Amino acid sequence: AIDKQNQNGRRLVDFCLFNSFIVTNTFFPHKTVHQGTWMHPKTKQWHMLDYVLVNRKFRSSVQDVQVHRGATGGIGTDHHLLRAKIRLHLKCCKKTEKISDKT
Repeated sequence: AIDKQNQNGRRLVDFCLFNSFIVTNTFFPHKTVHQGTWMHPKTKQWHMLDYVLVNRKFRSSVQDVQVHRGATGGIGTDHHLLRAKIRLHLKCCKKTEKISDKT
């Protein structure tokens, strides 16, 4: 289930804490069907197995993270597409003039 965590989930949390990452999937309120990336074939329970990890300093750049069912396009996977909307603020670099050495 989405609200339970196993040994690998704890390892992921430890990895994120050690490396200053955040799991952005959990920041945005969505229906369960738009949070789970995989459904168990027998129990039909949704599980969150795929994650978008972002460095903590870029937290405000993430606008939304949501699962899109049916967007796999028949590529042979049982996982659903996980989409992150990210707004980047890029600084423009000034072009420097090349000075030719004519003597």
